[in-house]
Amino acid sequence: MVEETAKSIRIDLNQFKLHLYLKPEVELTLHFDSPSRRFYLSVIGLVVHEMKRRGRITSIPLQKHLGVLASPEILGFALALTGVAIVGKQICGLGVRERDTSRLAVGIGMVPRGEVGLVFAGVGASLSVAGHPIIDPAVYGALVLMVFVTTLVTPSLMVAALSRHRRALPSRG
Repeated sequence: MVEETAKSIRIDLNQFKLHLYLKPEVELTLHFDSPSRRFYLSVIGLVVHEMKRRGRITSIPLQKHLGVLASPEILGFALALTGVAIVGKQICGLGVRERDTSRLAVGIGMVPRGEVGLVFAGVGASLSVAGHPIIDPAVYGALVLMVFVTTLVTPSLMVAALSRHRRALPSRG
């Protein structure tokens, strides 16, 4: 199943790839090479397909913002935003009080922003007040990058955190 969300994004569920067309001559392809990442891509493809089928959306409003994504300022902002998102969830993980529970793993589990973040960013990008967009293209681009990065890095970080936690637990015999 290949889902066309717009000319700027193509979801290929046959090969588990997400193609982003940043500019006419620039294509970014993300390979979903683990079961959890393939699951994420499948869920995103299903949600987009169902929303389009029901007439809720005609496209994801990413295309008009893609030129901004390659900007060094936006990449820096997206990196800072991603860092704050990850650190913020790690602070939340400090609230875990149960023994033998990894606070790091709990914090990492809360990191991904996923399709909910994209929906809210898309709504904000499509709304305006007094002719000014609520979320301008630069902020929208940074939010999209943060959503992609947090969604894609979480499975690997979770495996590392749980492996570390498992080694730190006293063996029970």
